[in-house]
Amino acid sequence: MAHNEMKINVTREADPDERRCALDPDAVRRLVKLGAEVTIESNAGLNAGIPDAAFAEAGARIESNHNDLIQGAEALLRVGRP
Repeated sequence: MAHNEMKINVTREADPDERRCALDPDAVRRLVKLGAEVTIESNAGLNAGIPDAAFAEAGARIESNHNDLIQGAEALLRVGRP
């Protein structure tokens, strides 16, 4: 990772009724193009109908370990309260 890249991580929502995801693949694509490193927690977009593969195709890394995802973030995004 280059020194100026920001690490932006997105977690799954804790509320099982939440249908939104903090980022969509288009937003991931734009952030990556700007030089950010985006990591999405596995299945974060499931309730929004966005599979991990769509995030990966947009340039995000998929992380299955929640603790690793949180510890490695410079910016941690989610819809609901932490």
